[in-house]
Amino acid sequence: IIYFAAENPDIQTLREITEAQGDIEQSNQTKTDFLSNMTYEIKAPMNLISSLCDELINMPVYDEKLFKEDLTQIVTSGNSLIDIVNNILDISKIETGKAVLMEKEYKVVDLLTDVVNITKSKIGAKQVKLMINVDQNISSVLNGDYSKLYQALVNIMSNSAKFTDVGRITFTLSSTKTGDYEKLLFKISDTGTGIKPEDQEKLFVKGAKLDNAVNNELDGSGFGLAITKEHVETLGGKIWFESKYRVGTTFYLEIPQKIVDATVIGASLQQQQQQQAAGTAEQKIDCSKFTVLIVDDNLLNIKVAKRVLEKYKFNVESVTAGKDCVYKIKEGIHYDAIFMDHRMLEMDGIETLHVLKKLDGYTLPPIIALTANAVAGMKEMYLSEGFDDYLSKPIQTTELDRVINKFFNK
Repeated sequence: IIYFAAENPDIQTLREITEAQGDIEQSNQTKTDFLSNMTYEIKAPMNLISSLCDELINMPVYDEKLFKEDLTQIVTSGNSLIDIVNNILDISKIETGKAVLMEKEYKVVDLLTDVVNITKSKIGAKQVKLMINVDQNISSVLNGDYSKLYQALVNIMSNSAKFTDVGRITFTLSSTKTGDYEKLLFKISDTGTGIKPEDQEKLFVKGAKLDNAVNNELDGSGFGLAITKEHVETLGGKIWFESKYRVGTTFYLEIPQKIVDATVIGASLQQQQQQQAAGTAEQKIDCSKFTVLIVDDNLLNIKVAKRVLEKYKFNVESVTAGKDCVYKIKEGIHYDAIFMDHRMLEMDGIETLHVLKKLDGYTLPPIIALTANAVAGMKEMYLSEGFDDYLSKPIQTTELDRVINKFFNK
């Protein structure tokens, strides 16, 4: 009686302490592994950028070919860093329960265009052909979380572009309709490195590292596909894959979406193909008669944005504070568009936008959010705050073309 009344509770408490200590040690090991992975993933592209910049600065004789090759590597490494940061932020939102569905109507053709354009930029100069096969009987307008669906597709397509050095990437979309819903089936195949059999079980595990099938180096932060799986399941869908080592990989994404407009997309696809066949007239718009204002508190960001916009012959002005932008409008200075950063001291971009919209008797031009805040769902947030459109930093040429054609190709 004395043993069970006095000694046994102490033994139970000791057991609980031991179990808790084991959980803490496992948690610490997970954090250590995560920091180790992130240190490698961040330092590798940063070291490459630093080394290539040093090489360019100290280049004794200008070599155009070498110069372009180094700059291409710098851009690729910079994009890798952005992807890593975005994935960390996305996984953080998922684990804290802040990831919610943000459903809206969207055009299927717009989704396809956005995914194809970003994939082309990821492929770059590789000897890889991008093939698109789309069922033309798919409904033209659907309702769902565009941002999560887009991010899931981009993650898969980016992986294909990353691990395919030669051959092709095939994007196939088909569907089945049941009542008011359409089940989209995306099939993404590549002729890349493939996945080793021993790595396939941990493909969707957060933070898991896979061996690169070509050079045996660790590659990838281990979050992109985990985030993709979370997004797909949040959308009520499922994802699976097939892979042969050194041959290639095929991913399947099955996503149900609500039909808004059952008109098939065939006509829209044909019109888009005709426009592409006619050339890239969209990129040759002469904007010399338009004046735009850049609002950003970082002078380097202003310099980069100016260079990009001046390619379209815009007259470009800039200010480094939200209040200065408000003063310019109050003075009656005419602008044809304003590109506004979000995170600025004193008055951020959203506050500046709200102040501008409260001004009586002033006609405002299109105001485009131009920000490094490129986490999934941010575009919808900026549009809901009242911005007319959204561009993420670094500025993607295809996205800038889209915005310029939207507001100035009239």
